[in-house]
Amino acid sequence: MAIYEVEQCYQNWIKALLQEGNKVEALLALYKEDAVLLPTLSGKICCNKADKQAYFEHFSNLGIYQVHTQAQHISISGNIAVNAGHYSFVREDQGQTIETFARYSFVYENNEGNWLISHHHSSLVPQKT
Repeated sequence: MAIYEVEQCYQNWIKALLQEGNKVEALLALYKEDAVLLPTLSGKICCNKADKQAYFEHFSNLGIYQVHTQAQHISISGNIAVNAGHYSFVREDQGQTIETFARYSFVYENNEGNWLISHHHSSLVPQKT
């Protein structure tokens, strides 16, 4: 896998999140069946398809219409690739634009020639003190 392929996997995740209709199914198709998801807006560890589906159903109802990537760092080693960085989700809430900043890591694993997410961690960026 080359760096541009890792970037494409990440862009595919963003496209799935922002698409109209079948959003949850499109997102789930990017994950290995046993992938671990540590989601942005939940403390629950999602280790199976049902948990990931429930989280993405909630997350997709927030009305996110843009994702901005502030930074990303990619590393590749054999059949494993990691993309870690900062992104933000933009949505409307009661007429106001809300941008939520988070940090992320995606671990991709080659599954019979298909690169799938095996681990995804996303957490809110801590407030400055």
